[in-house]
Amino acid sequence: MDEVNVIMTILGAALCLGGWAIYWVGTRLIAMAFGLAMGFALGQVILLSLGISSEASNLVLLSCTGLGAVAGLLLVRPVTTFMFVLAGFAFGALLGRVGSQIYFMIQGWEFGFTTSVVGVILGSAAVFAALACFLQKYIMIVITSFIGAHFLVLCVPALSEPQWQPWAFSALVLAACAWQIVFVTKLAVDKPHR
Repeated sequence: MDEVNVIMTILGAALCLGGWAIYWVGTRLIAMAFGLAMGFALGQVILLSLGISSEASNLVLLSCTGLGAVAGLLLVRPVTTFMFVLAGFAFGALLGRVGSQIYFMIQGWEFGFTTSVVGVILGSAAVFAALACFLQKYIMIVITSFIGAHFLVLCVPALSEPQWQPWAFSALVLAACAWQIVFVTKLAVDKPHR
């Protein structure tokens, strides 16, 4: 097994066992790092524009950087929710268009963007946007399980045999989804505290 297969096997196992947790922690770390960088940049702009002395400059930079990190953590949830809604909207619109096109093909009609077709596309987009908003955790669990299982089936020789590959992939996706839904999501601090 070469280095790439080892890395993909480790990554695949990590995604199958804790993809939701990796996503949950990763988004918060990225948001905090982005907030730190933006806060630092804002601090530098304040220092340069106000001409603050070198004695107070460290305090201004530290304050702006800390506030930026907090702002990043506070904004991570709305930003990720918006991105999920946007992706759900686009996916729903795509499904609505493909479904309409298939319907027209079955009926033997020429496809065109009529008012009813646009209504179906927008309706499908709205439904999938709402689903994406409320099912973020489960969407990420399915995505990380799918990717992790794919990596494992590609890189573990016993799983990559042609006669076992579809069964191994399906079993890994289902097992990873079940594991993450039952165990991993119970460990994540994603519930409001009382």
